[in-house]
Amino acid sequence: MKILLLLTITFIMVSCGSDGSGSGSGNDGGQDTVKIWSAAIAEQGSNDSLFFEGQLFSTYGIGGENTGFSLSMGGGKTIELDLVTNGLEKEYSEYLFVEVTGYFKEVEGVEIPTRTVFIVETIEEPDNPHIE
Repeated sequence: MKILLLLTITFIMVSCGSDGSGSGSGNDGGQDTVKIWSAAIAEQGSNDSLFFEGQLFSTYGIGGENTGFSLSMGGGKTIELDLVTNGLEKEYSEYLFVEVTGYFKEVEGVEIPTRTVFIVETIEEPDNPHIE
């Protein structure tokens, strides 16, 4: 019962955004993804090759407007990942702690006109994972 409830809540949050706006990307209503993007560029220098580490998990969206892959970075920070563009979907393993590099890109949809996803270029397990 707990798993079903968790999946239902995750589905609703991803589909509608945690603020209920319907413009969600991940579980943050889309706004936190833009903040994470901006902070990463300020810290790491450019959008060309950003670095994040966190735990992989599956996500879903109404109308299929979700890549199905997300990264939880602790502290409530989550980004939607695109593993398919660079053929990395075979590297996916639920709840695996990973380091990813890539760049953010806005993608278009029907229910959600635009949302921001992280195009993953590399994905690997760290030697010394930093798990929060």
